[in-house]
Amino acid sequence: MNILDPQGPVAAAEKTILIDSVAIMLAIVVPTIIAVFAFAYWYRASNTRARYRPDWAYSGRIELVVWSIPALTIILLGGVAWIGAHQLDPASPVAGTGSPVRVQVVSLDWKWLFIYPDQGIATVNDLTVPAGATLQRVGEFLPLGIVFQQFGAFRDGLKHVVQIMDQTFQSEICDCHSDLLCDSL
Repeated sequence: MNILDPQGPVAAAEKTILIDSVAIMLAIVVPTIIAVFAFAYWYRASNTRARYRPDWAYSGRIELVVWSIPALTIILLGGVAWIGAHQLDPASPVAGTGSPVRVQVVSLDWKWLFIYPDQGIATVNDLTVPAGATLQRVGEFLPLGIVFQQFGAFRDGLKHVVQIMDQTFQSEICDCHSDLLCDSL
């Protein structure tokens, strides 16, 4: 799985947030590095044109620039992350190309039971969803075992995360080029 090769709308939106954040940070880092080298070159010992001012103590304009640029950068990065994260709200539906697949998730000790009420079947540790279909969870998550477990599924049916105790298993449902079903676990 490559973060720069997204397989679905959620992953593509996460890639956009990542690239935007890196671009904003580089817009600050690159000029800062250039300024460090420029100051080191200008104030070298052999430069007679550079003025040495040991009595200089404070400049409000310099303080304003020095503190406003990082503050504005943090505000901009926070805004990009905040807006991008709220656009990827798991509770909001993501449009799919196929009909929704209804699944009820039941946690058992060290395994998962996936019940498909519309199809009248159930599977253990195997969530199967057609490519392009949206996932629709039926009812509440039912924990029946004594082991802490957490299950989350993005509604677009492209990625899910199953967390059992301290281990996190991540898998993606493949993007099929036919009408075959794709297994994720």
